[in-house]
Amino acid sequence: MEIVGVVAPDHLGGDVGLAAARAVRLVCEGADLVDIDTIAGEALLDERGLARLVRRLLAEGVPVGVTTTSVDAVVSAVDAGARVVCDPSGGSLDPFMLRIVAAAGVRYVMGQSVARAPAARPATPAGFRDRAARRVGALLDAGLDPDQVVLDSGVGHYLRDDSRWDVLEHLELLARAGYPVLVDASWPALFAASRPEEDDGWAEEQDAAAVGVCVVAASANAWGVRVDDVARAAAVLRGPAGWSRHGTGTHAR
Repeated sequence: MEIVGVVAPDHLGGDVGLAAARAVRLVCEGADLVDIDTIAGEALLDERGLARLVRRLLAEGVPVGVTTTSVDAVVSAVDAGARVVCDPSGGSLDPFMLRIVAAAGVRYVMGQSVARAPAARPATPAGFRDRAARRVGALLDAGLDPDQVVLDSGVGHYLRDDSRWDVLEHLELLARAGYPVLVDASWPALFAASRPEEDDGWAEEQDAAAVGVCVVAASANAWGVRVDDVARAAAVLRGPAGWSRHGTGTHAR
């Protein structure tokens, strides 16, 4: 299973150096891929800064992906060497997104915000899978190769109601759509019980929730899991030996 660590440059003040240092640390802790999340924050890092960060990470031996809905960001990141594009919109916000990704030949993680019909609340696992499969058809029509496609499970970013538990419990149904599945465990607060942050057990409960999501994803043979705490995920999924891996690469093209 791929462990995808997350770096949000805007949470680091848009500082390329700080973002690069965090990314290198994540790989040393066991990440197979580092996702530069350009959506979480206030867009402090422009396209030039993003390209500079990607090139710097590749020079450090860090496999890089980018989360964005911006075609300009995709062009900058891919031209600089990014291997994976995670698009929460599933290509619905810009008609050129899928063409750019198809031409680049990189892995494309299709967000489920569009695969889930607005009227379907809560989502059913089978319905979620069927909508995702139909959306994949649009990706293939746009020229993507089937080997480029990864399905985001929708858990985390997109499913914020109780249906996330149903989808987690039946991840194998989504896998039956015929494509690798990425599970986002970087939003543990969405899985922990509703408690005020002052509660002494809140942080521990979030950690336990994230670990639980990783275990469920692994048992469902998911392609990858997206996490903030890479060291903990690596220890759970691979044991202590999984902590110190640097630059071993990723299955992503």
